[in-house]
Formats: sequence, C-alpha cells, structure tokens
Amino acid sequence: MGKNRLGAIAHSPVQEPRAAAACAADTESPDRLHDSRANALDSAQEAIVICGRDDRIISVNMAFTRITGYTAEEALGQTLDMLHSEHEPAISHFDIYSSVCEHGYWKGNLWSRRKSGENYVQTRSVRALRNEAGQTTHFITIFSDIWRTWHAAARSPDSRIAGGLRISTHRQRA
Repeated sequence: MGKNRLGAIAHSPVQEPRAAAACAADTESPDRLHDSRANALDSAQEAIVICGRDDRIISVNMAFTRITGYTAEEALGQTLDMLHSEHEPAISHFDIYSSVCEHGYWKGNLWSRRKSGENYVQTRSVRALRNEAGQTTHFITIFSDIWRTWHAAARSPDSRIAGGLRISTHRQRA
C-alpha cells in the first residue's frame, strides 16, 4: 500500500464515517483497522479523492488511477482541474467548490479528461468535511465513469440535451 493512498490518512483528525466505526470489532488493533479501511477504499469501483481546504489533492484511491490514468503520485498536489475537459465550459471546479462551501454538497454529471486526452462523462459528488467548529477542513470527491451509459442514452430517441449533456427524458409510468 503506497503512502499516498487513502488508507494513509485514515487516522487524520478529519471526522471519520460513523459506519466504519460501527463495523469495526472492538478486538481489532488500530493497524489492522487501518489496513481494513485502506483495502475497502481501494476496492471501491468509484474514484475517491480527498482534497485539502486549498482544493489540492492529498489522497486518491486505486479507482482514480483506473478511471483517469493518473497515478497517485501524479495527482498529489494538483487540483481536480487536471481533469477539466474543453467540453465542459459551463462549470468550473471553482464553481463546484464554492457551492460545496456554501451548501456542504454538490452532485452532477460533467465532462472530464483522462491523462490520455480522451474525454468522458462522469457523475461526481463533492462533500465538505467540517471540524467541530463548523469550518471546512477537507473535501471528499467521489466519481465514476458513466461514459458508456451516457453514450447509449444519448443515442436513444427518448433523450434531450441539457446543460451540455444529453439526458434521457424517458420516465417509468406508475
């Protein structure tokens, strides 16, 4: 496990998810619990990125590398602007983080660019982590590549263009 993977910061002062604590057995050692959390994060299919208050990447999981083509070492210290696609002029990462700072959360679909230069569509959610005083300490971003799903929907006759992305308008009837 590399130093720059998510598991390397599992014991940071950031508030840890309650679910992880609830799943941990009282008999597990801190090192074993740390390894379990790191393995769980690295086995996720979605990319998980932790950024500091300055929007700089401090940790990524293995899905980030699989989806984007960037290694953890290449991503560290960068912002998620490194994934910005010219197909996504309407929203900037600054706009996303501004919304997160104000509302605590942002979710949407947007164009991104892999290291290879290939553009793809991702669904992304960003959440602010706050300390006991309510100050933002970190940002957690989770995203997945929805290119194949989006591309199939874009070809459907039951779709429309919305916000630069073609969105399906087909709804199930009750």
